[in-house]
Amino acid sequence: MANTYGNPITLTTVMASGYQSTIGAQAGSRIPVYPQMIVWHNPVTVGDTFSIIDPITSLVLFQGVCSVAKQAQTFVLLGRPWSDWKLSQISSGTVQIYC
Repeated sequence: MANTYGNPITLTTVMASGYQSTIGAQAGSRIPVYPQMIVWHNPVTVGDTFSIIDPITSLVLFQGVCSVAKQAQTFVLLGRPWSDWKLSQISSGTVQIYC
């Protein structure tokens, strides 16, 4: 399954470039994302991880670690805006970002 950029943003593979390069620039504006919740569906093994980083500074914005295999992991965020970001690593499953 390919990555899709609606609400939720659904990611199954790493992103080659940042969100703004992928979608924001196409929309004609660089709108930040205000993530409220991340749901990681079907991580295969305890200890699997995914990482969301700032593509310019490589600062880790969020990292998820699987605590229970093959069950959805839900992470509630405070809604701090991400001006640009990308999924840089995913061990397994599907990550959905709700804004």
